[in-house]
Amino acid sequence: MPDSEAETLREPRLSASLIVRNEAMRITDCVSALLPVVDEICVLDTGSEDDTVSRARALGCRVFEGDWTDDFAAARNEALRTCRFPWVLSIDADECISAGDVSALRALVSQTPDRAYRFVTRNYTNVDSVSGFVPTLASDPHSQGFAGWFPSSKVRLFPNHPGVRFEGVVHELLNVALARCAIPVEDTPIPIYHYPHHHQRPGAQEAKQALYLRLGEQKVAEQPEVARLHSELGDQYVDMGRYGEALSAYRRAVALEPHDGVWLKNLGTTLYLAGHLDPAEQALRLAVAQEPDLEEGWRNLTVVLLRQEKYGDAHAAAARALALDPCQSDSYRYLAMAQHHQGDTAAAIVSLEALLHRFPDDAEGIRLLDSYRH
Repeated sequence: MPDSEAETLREPRLSASLIVRNEAMRITDCVSALLPVVDEICVLDTGSEDDTVSRARALGCRVFEGDWTDDFAAARNEALRTCRFPWVLSIDADECISAGDVSALRALVSQTPDRAYRFVTRNYTNVDSVSGFVPTLASDPHSQGFAGWFPSSKVRLFPNHPGVRFEGVVHELLNVALARCAIPVEDTPIPIYHYPHHHQRPGAQEAKQALYLRLGEQKVAEQPEVARLHSELGDQYVDMGRYGEALSAYRRAVALEPHDGVWLKNLGTTLYLAGHLDPAEQALRLAVAQEPDLEEGWRNLTVVLLRQEKYGDAHAAAARALALDPCQSDSYRYLAMAQHHQGDTAAAIVSLEALLHRFPDDAEGIRLLDSYRH
């Protein structure tokens, strides 16, 4: 959908693909952000009871209606079948792209569609205990009042190839299909901004959690030998605060793939959340032994060690986490706390000053620095 006369002369290149249901409160922001860069927006509605369909049509979307069959991959693939151009951007109604990234996205789709691109999604939240949490700055135009965000990554932009289809009734992915078609995947720094808790209908979050849980349990029952499915189910149990069931799921993932650091990290983190500190330390130490570059494993291990008052080990773990990723605000604070408890408050102040240089609005960092200085 071009935004200038010059743009109308270029060959259409990009289709945006969405599946929606009862997204009237959010679809306008998503579609409005897409209009300057895409050539069409294909929306598959799976049974909205609000005015999602009329709003999408008013915005110029090509809207199709389909039945919901408890299968996210099937819905996304049905939406893909309506896309007419060489590139496809898969996005959800509670997500958007920035106007500042339009040129970069256009540059990607000006190329021959012979590869796919993995984007980092910034999931905005007020829960600062979530793994990978990055506090927002006062200058962040995308924060929309949220305290911070945590990252996830996923292929979003890919060739409109008949063999490229999503797989998985929930947590659906393109990776297997892309590998089958020998289509390489590259990373792009263009972020997707995700607001899962913004403008939600009452009860929508609880209903979504229940749906994801049911579909996750179904996937595990159908493919009990796949470790990733057990770990995804564990993630869903954690989101719902059901730590005992999460532990069972993660233990099954570890039993199936005992050398996978991510499964061990998930197990150790949940053991900590459930209050089992010694087993949590053991699992997290195994995780970073298996995958020494697993930054989140080192960071979570630091938390456990601090709780156990093992400040020397916590210092070392936090330093390793920071070396792997200097953009994680938690690691600066954890390092400062370990240094302070080791009696080196001067070093703790330096660590907190480094944190606030990078994240000047970090409230906990400001509080700690004030405390240590006085």
